[in-house]
Amino acid sequence: MASCLLVGCQRTKPQAPSHHTEQDSAKVAMLLITQRLAEEADKELTQYASQANDEYTLDDSGFWYKYKRRTDGNYWQKGEKALIHTQTFSLDGELLLDSKEQIEIGRGDVIPTIEDMLLMMRKNEASELLVPWYLAFGASGNENIAPYTNVRINIETHTTD
Repeated sequence: MASCLLVGCQRTKPQAPSHHTEQDSAKVAMLLITQRLAEEADKELTQYASQANDEYTLDDSGFWYKYKRRTDGNYWQKGEKALIHTQTFSLDGELLLDSKEQIEIGRGDVIPTIEDMLLMMRKNEASELLVPWYLAFGASGNENIAPYTNVRINIETHTTD
């Protein structure tokens, strides 16, 4: 019986209050760094857009765009197949990617920013985007684009008919 009392009366280890959460200081630091980098990207693109001779429009999601060629055609819809020609440049004009491909809009064949722009475009139109790194190729980049690179993307669309 004495052993039962000793085991049953042992003090439990202190626990953090349920309304407190432990935060990983490294995660918090990385989040702050990422926020600062995103703010710098936004400033750089705002400055680039304001210095351009053409007027860009800022989309609610954070990229800038302008139409280079307008048509009277129908707007692209999710599920439609489109031939697109995209050229991705650094902000100093270096060509980083040049791609011609057939995609299905809404399937995720291209980065989400391009998908968003396609849904704002009519068939056979052309546009230019200024895209911050976090809406383009991110912190990873790809084989042709360095991480944290803001880009300018030219898009031309064509019907597959």
